[in-house]
Amino acid sequence: MKKVFLSAAALIIGAIGFAQNNDSDVDQNGSGNSAAVVQSGTNHDSDVEQSGDDHIAEVTQSGSPSNTSEVYQRLGNSNEAYVTQTGKNSNSYILQEGSDNISTVLQRPVWLHDSHVEQIGDRNDSYVEQRGNNDWSEVYQTGDDNTSSVDQGIGSDGYSYVEQTGDLNESTVNQIGASNSTVFQIGDSNISTVDQSGANISLVDQSGNSNMSEVFQGGPTGAHLVGSGNNSTVYQTGDFNDSFVNQYGDNNMSTVNQTGNSHVSTVDQIGNGNTSTVSQ
Repeated sequence: MKKVFLSAAALIIGAIGFAQNNDSDVDQNGSGNSAAVVQSGTNHDSDVEQSGDDHIAEVTQSGSPSNTSEVYQRLGNSNEAYVTQTGKNSNSYILQEGSDNISTVLQRPVWLHDSHVEQIGDRNDSYVEQRGNNDWSEVYQTGDDNTSSVDQGIGSDGYSYVEQTGDLNESTVNQIGASNSTVFQIGDSNISTVDQSGANISLVDQSGNSNMSEVFQGGPTGAHLVGSGNNSTVYQTGDFNDSFVNQYGDNNMSTVNQTGNSHVSTVDQIGNGNTSTVSQ
């Protein structure tokens, strides 16, 4: 997981505003809490609410106008939240209830990003970075020691939804372009990796323990190989199941359904218009 280190601004208790028509509200109830808000554009709105001890919140909204940030840290201690929005008309919402949770949101140019993060429990870690236009990310983590990383790169209209319930679950989503990814993980120690380039759709639904799913569509994002119209659905119910799906091309469809324990499925689709169904 990526981690953002504290800048000198994090040592400032309260809020700093620059430019015109910005609104910042900080409400702290407890001991040792720290909130730093820097708004240097126009029409920004920031709300920080901290209840408990030793929470850290750092919000930076600069340049372009009309960004909104909400940070709520409650019912625990030592939560950390970092929000940086440098585009315009972007929105970030972070709710952390528990202790030692970390949430980082980076929404860079150009505009119209939305990020919603809720972490309930202890020692959960969420990282969201959105660098295109009109990207949307939702992360919900309930339990302890869950990690989620969402990186939506250059492109427009990307959507990522991650919901993890249990302990020690891991989700990684990397998307370039107008891809749509949904990840559900219920149980403990499940792992999901989704890597999409182009306009593709992926659904991963894992219930149980120690399941693993890997979905690659359009080519690895680092290689900039782009495909479109691919659709991958993975359902795994049970323990120790593994699913690997690779779709390189256009309009391929894969469905994997594994029920029970210790199943392994590998699907490779290279080309266009292929269809695969696996049931175990």
